[in-house]
Amino acid sequence: MLVVLLYLVLLLFFQGTGDEGDSIFHFLYAKYAFTHPELYLHHWAKPAFVLLASPFAQAGFIGVKILNLCLSLASVLLVYGVAKKLGYSFTLLGAVFQAFAPLAIVIAMSGLTEPLFACLCIGSLYAYVSGKKPLSMLLLSFLPFVRTEGVLFLGLIGMLALCEREWKTLLFLGIGPAIYTLAGGLFLGDFLWFFNRLPYSVETSHYGHGRIFHYVDQLFYVVGLPYYFFLVAGLVAGFSQFIQKKMNSLEFWFIYAGFLLFFFAHSLFWYLGVFDSMGLKRVLVSVLPLSSLIALNGHNWITGFWKGKKSKHRFALIVGLTTAIFPFIGSPSSIQWQALEISPRQKEIKKMAIHLKPLLSETCKISSAHPYLYFCLNTDCFDNTKSFPLTAQIEQGRSGDLLVWDSHFAVTENSISKEELIKNPRLTIVYQQKIFSDTKEFELIAFLLK
Repeated sequence: MLVVLLYLVLLLFFQGTGDEGDSIFHFLYAKYAFTHPELYLHHWAKPAFVLLASPFAQAGFIGVKILNLCLSLASVLLVYGVAKKLGYSFTLLGAVFQAFAPLAIVIAMSGLTEPLFACLCIGSLYAYVSGKKPLSMLLLSFLPFVRTEGVLFLGLIGMLALCEREWKTLLFLGIGPAIYTLAGGLFLGDFLWFFNRLPYSVETSHYGHGRIFHYVDQLFYVVGLPYYFFLVAGLVAGFSQFIQKKMNSLEFWFIYAGFLLFFFAHSLFWYLGVFDSMGLKRVLVSVLPLSSLIALNGHNWITGFWKGKKSKHRFALIVGLTTAIFPFIGSPSSIQWQALEISPRQKEIKKMAIHLKPLLSETCKISSAHPYLYFCLNTDCFDNTKSFPLTAQIEQGRSGDLLVWDSHFAVTENSISKEELIKNPRLTIVYQQKIFSDTKEFELIAFLLK
């Protein structure tokens, strides 16, 4: 109940979107999918997420926040359920690890896909350990359509099912791909659309690359200090138990191998600068339920060397309270409260939207790389009668249309400098503002087409 109350307070009293870019874009895809059914098969938007989120998005951004809040709470309950099914001690502590991971709390208040991936993943594991293997495989089969990395789990669990000769249940692992392959063939004319329209199949990421141990560092800021300590202990414990044959194969391959495969894959993507990786720490929220079980095992492994039930229970209580309090103490790895509020850049875009509204008409189109502007103007960015792509060439624009350049998305996503727009004789500046956000300069310029 305490966790539910916390999430409800955050939902009611904080108006942030959890992220300025992807979170808003996912909401927009879900909101306008009813009007543009092709968005239900949009690779980047994630078809399964759009399908589930589109009814919620009709209520506004609060709708997708409610969806992600419910998915996050479900993951907490499922971690508890899996721990109990596997015979872990102190099962409630596993739920505490999941519920109070600082970044998971922030992402629950967004329109991002990580909570759905996490819930499907742990839901599949719960079904498997409950003896409902076909249901487990069915849930897993939709993971690639929530986040593309889901193909890693399909391969891993598919191999596990093969080794255990689960021939019948293995068929259920193909249901999700079969449905979306057929849908792509019928509605897009491309049965191989999942591969042919992969948005990450670029030779080099235009976001650059980084250190191979980048996610080792970033994981600390996802889960916080107490959780991180027991997660490391749990990894040591798990491999020790597996070698000593004290852990069954399902537990090792689904939980440990699943988490590590996801973790090392993203580490490698960022290190090599492939698949358009941005090195975002939030992707780790996708496998947080698995790491919560590993952390719980780490705690139980440590206390397993102790004698006396009272001391073990006392220690578990201290760990639980410390984990629950840690997100709120103001450390670098605690909740960053500004992420739950509207950012200074979003506030500035709101001001600009108010300024631009008198210039809009039924025939006026608008172009922007920043999704929050479409959000503020309540404009369908997928309707080519209301918007057009932001490029340095403006052949699609007509007299009276608006083009908005920002120093973040227009530059990083569209590679457009303000200089090339300013020198265009067809463009007249009607709004310009510059602020400093997080010590970085952020500039907005709105142009009217002549």
